[in-house]
Amino acid sequence: MLIDWESEEQLAAAVHGGPAGEASLLAAVPTVAVVAALGEATGPDGVPFLRGLVADLAMEPDLRCAGLVALAKRSGAEASDLLAEALYDSDDSVRNYALVALSCVGDDRAVDHVHALLALDLADDERQRLPFAMQYMSIPAVTYLVRHAQSGEQEDELATLIRTNLARLGKVERDWLTVFWPDAILDQPTGNRPHATDMVAWQPLLATIYPR
Repeated sequence: MLIDWESEEQLAAAVHGGPAGEASLLAAVPTVAVVAALGEATGPDGVPFLRGLVADLAMEPDLRCAGLVALAKRSGAEASDLLAEALYDSDDSVRNYALVALSCVGDDRAVDHVHALLALDLADDERQRLPFAMQYMSIPAVTYLVRHAQSGEQEDELATLIRTNLARLGKVERDWLTVFWPDAILDQPTGNRPHATDMVAWQPLLATIYPR
């Protein structure tokens, strides 16, 4: 029987179908939808396939982006090596997806690099002229750095970096900080600490597509 991989019902059936469902996805022609479904499938071969896809620079960027998110869902912190490596990719979208995935599941190996990226981004006087999606990338950077802050002092230093560059933030970033870390944008901080768990839970890119 031919499977219509454009059908949400068929994709959901494969996701919920255990190793056999995963095998059917792996046998299909890779599309963004199929790769995304592999992020929620179960079986022995999905993770190796996703790692290979993400590392294959000849693959289309949209497939590698989907693969980064899928791998983050399947492997969690164990995907940190490839997620961190992808921060240096030549493709903007791959770098951005890697940062989002890393912000939610990655270990602390990229803290210095992500901090440098955020500082460079916030120092750009022209950043508000960037497309909306590019402005949004400060959110996963902040999420990642808050997750791995080792002390209140490190959080305060990060808040100072944000507050110093507040005028360069877009509305979506200010609105997000107002909800998840008000002290980062207040002239007189209250001492309330950010909650990284809430920041991660908010991230729509890592949301479940096919609930069980």
